[in-house]
Amino acid sequence: YIEEDSRSFADLRIAEAVAMLDAEPAEPISLSDLSMRFRMSESAFRRQFKTVTGVNFRRYRLWAKLKLAAELVHANHTFTDAAHEAGFSSSAHLSFAYRSMCGVAPSAMLAIMKDGVRRSDVLE
Repeated sequence: YIEEDSRSFADLRIAEAVAMLDAEPAEPISLSDLSMRFRMSESAFRRQFKTVTGVNFRRYRLWAKLKLAAELVHANHTFTDAAHEAGFSSSAHLSFAYRSMCGVAPSAMLAIMKDGVRRSDVLE
């Protein structure tokens, strides 16, 4: 019973951490910062974060930054501006992260987003 209550409390803390990451993906928030904020050890925070989200902290943070960058590019920001606003050091860093995470270059995804381009045309 006590263990279940503490677990749901930890879930609420992780949910709040996720909300913070989603709201400000470009902010340089570390796992250490969040674990201290929520009064958890780093290992407990890391473990609970993965249990709740299904991915590790670093990967989730990267996904949030990539999502922001994609939204900015879609809103007609330059690729370089989107990279910097999303917290990447350069457009090359954003490209590398995107290719590593998604398996294709960001330019391929941008082409897919444009009218008349089929996914198979881009990936061939």
